Amino acid sequence: MSILLICCQNAEPDQPYQLNEETLQAGERLFKRHCASCHGIKEGVIGPPLGGITEIFAPEVLIDLIKEPEKVMGEMALRSKILQKKYSSVMPVFYELEKELIVNVFAYVHHQSQVQDVKPLIVDTTSFAQLILQPAPPVQQSTICLKLEDQLTFPHQPEQPPDKGLATLRSHPAILGALLISDQMGKIYLVEGRKKSLFLDLEAIVPDFIFSPGIGTGLGSFDLHPGFLQNGLIYTTHAEKYLGKPALNDGDFPDSIGVGLQWVLSEWQVASDLRYARNDRREVLRLNTPTTAHGVQDISFVPDLPPQDADYGNLYLGVGDGGCNNIRMPELADTKFSLLGSILRIDPRGKNGRNGRYGIPSGNPFLEDEDKSVYKELWAYGFRNPHRICWDRLQGNRMIVADIGEANVEEINIVERGRHYGWSHLEGNMGVDTKKDKKVVFEVSNHIRRQYHPPLGQFSHRDGKAISGGFVYQGELKDLKGKYIFGDIVTGKVFYMHMDAELQDSTIYELSIHDQGSLTTFAEITGSTRVHLRIGYDRFAGDLFFMTKGDATLRKVIDTYVTNELWTPP
Repeated sequence: MSILLICCQNAEPDQPYQLNEETLQAGERLFKRHCASCHGIKEGVIGPPLGGITEIFAPEVLIDLIKEPEKVMGEMALRSKILQKKYSSVMPVFYELEKELIVNVFAYVHHQSQVQDVKPLIVDTTSFAQLILQPAPPVQQSTICLKLEDQLTFPHQPEQPPDKGLATLRSHPAILGALLISDQMGKIYLVEGRKKSLFLDLEAIVPDFIFSPGIGTGLGSFDLHPGFLQNGLIYTTHAEKYLGKPALNDGDFPDSIGVGLQWVLSEWQVASDLRYARNDRREVLRLNTPTTAHGVQDISFVPDLPPQDADYGNLYLGVGDGGCNNIRMPELADTKFSLLGSILRIDPRGKNGRNGRYGIPSGNPFLEDEDKSVYKELWAYGFRNPHRICWDRLQGNRMIVADIGEANVEEINIVERGRHYGWSHLEGNMGVDTKKDKKVVFEVSNHIRRQYHPPLGQFSHRDGKAISGGFVYQGELKDLKGKYIFGDIVTGKVFYMHMDAELQDSTIYELSIHDQGSLTTFAEITGSTRVHLRIGYDRFAGDLFFMTKGDATLRKVIDTYVTNELWTPP
């Protein structure tokens, strides 16, 4: 076996970093703000882990790596090539960071590597030939172009990391044209035209609310009860630091790993004018995750059902695998005996749940299972990070879930009752062994694939990095009618799929973007190599919106047109 550890200048044998408290605290703040969304100390996220890197590269090399990553990585030969193919990305440039600040970051990394006893990442060159470069069909370029119009820019809060901006958009059913928009820092805004006001501030009300560490940590999602006009109820999910409060899945993890975070589903009552939420809340349920990754990213009621429908008032929760595969313990999810990596279906107004504060609806697939260890709340499972849930109302409220992949494939799933969707055995249609190397996928037999429900659509990390779930468009723009519009969080690309009744076409197409009089991309518009794209839809007006965290801006699609020829973004 050929193992490549270093390809560059070794660090000095003497201590190269100041490890005083002031330096380490400054480095930790910078690491959480600029690095933690892509890198961990022990585990990789979008990029490789950084633990031990100060043992093999001198400070001068690491400073150059931050300021000119493509140049430095180009000098790292095979190690660089393997890591770029494995993680399908190159680090963005941080010109604005001064040398002293970068040194503080690596002082923190150096200290944490020592405290956690993390050794440098070993790169196995024998796996280079095994990396599958196109594990999903390539995205096709469409001739449809979206014309955008800026609507509103939101305030940037003190100490707000760049990945904690706008997240979820819902229509307000009582105020014509009004929207409710949340950010991960804990705020929900009421937006009326070009004006906004504060609707709810979880950070100010919930003492243990946190928005870091972890990419998805903070206010995860919210939705309005279908009887909102009568009962004024709204539901939120948020993260809290673990303080030992009782959770539904207490005892599911071995003592050796503990609890990383707790995710909480809350019920709020709005004021009589429906323009803001009151400060009192009712906790519906609480669950543990083993790390700070992949919590509860979305919750959703089926829209526009009549009260007599069996699914009226039932709430669906998209629960990630909690990062259990990051710690090589896939057995903590991927099973009927776990809440992790699943879609849950509950009645938040019921009483027959495990804690007596919610109900388990009839029709849940495992409700009649005699094994008390089986979670009756499950609707479907086998997900890594179910990012967004939407409902295709043109096709009988067909449920669509966008599932963020690990390092190779992003998925669009049609979710059906009781099905297993593959993770952590499959990523897309490819095999993966998360205990061995979760960044590498491989071919598997049809026999293995048939054990799991396949994705309807998938794209590889050559076309994007992390799916941003969307909506089936039902508005007035005929070019988009009946199409599932979604995107990529990192690159800001916008895609669509056809959603006919038969689901015969699994092709993914990329849409072009027109802004300020010319064709462009969200990366150009925001001036960022990590766009943090989110998609919203006003189901009453039929309007499609895009939210970008970096510039905290809400944009509306005001028109479409068909270009004469395919346009290739720069």
